[in-house]
Amino acid sequence: MNCNKKNKSVSLLSEKSLSLWIKLIVYHMCIPGISLSRYINFCTDFAFKKIFGTETNKDLLISFLNAALKLEGCDVIKKASYMQIDSPGVVKADRDVVFDLYCETNKGENIIVELQKARPQNFSERVLYFSSLAFQKSVKRSQEWPWKYKYVTVYTLSVLDFNHFDSDSDKYIFHTGFMDQYGQMFSDSIRYTFIELPKFKKTENDLDTLFDKWLFAIKNLHNLKERPAVLTEDIFHKLFEVAEISLYNPEDRTNYEESLKNLRNHEQLS
Repeated sequence: MNCNKKNKSVSLLSEKSLSLWIKLIVYHMCIPGISLSRYINFCTDFAFKKIFGTETNKDLLISFLNAALKLEGCDVIKKASYMQIDSPGVVKADRDVVFDLYCETNKGENIIVELQKARPQNFSERVLYFSSLAFQKSVKRSQEWPWKYKYVTVYTLSVLDFNHFDSDSDKYIFHTGFMDQYGQMFSDSIRYTFIELPKFKKTENDLDTLFDKWLFAIKNLHNLKERPAVLTEDIFHKLFEVAEISLYNPEDRTNYEESLKNLRNHEQLS
């Protein structure tokens, strides 16, 4: 009799423990920001800066830039250094949805790389404003000829998590600059490339170029269980290693969870 009571008590205890574990799991699943993915979400500030904005991962940024900007031959970026640029007029609301990097290539060209989570007011004017700041900073007056100026090309590469251009079009990348009414280039000193992630819908079997592979990887990273077999290049081996959450130290894990929570809070308000 005592044995039966003991077994019954153990059984009840096990059921209570199981119930508590289930509640705990459900509780964590319901908290915005708690990550249940193997890899980080590229559209968080943490992931964007981790993948493209750290010195040890600079080769990831260079590979992505060469692919996105279609740089070949002598135009290929081989080295890059991170820079600071003053951003007057930027408020916290901008920083919550716009994450950016500013770098200089081995040829002295300046590149602004930004991830935009939501369409800001006056989007086009905002892009013009910040690219103009970077161009102005690069201009140097010639010492020999005071009326002459030296300058470098400024690229702005905007990865958009929304559709800015014709929503009926299946085009997901746009290269543009300053042109006249005849379609002739007025100046190529400032160039713009816009990538609309929602329009990129290629599957693993459709990835023909390195650029396609990059877009597939960053768009689907947080939903993947392992690195797709089609991503054979060494750069993607490193990307998935950098993006694996289980390899992070406690500080990075906490920072990512906070960044993910901010992303999900923003999506709920959108």
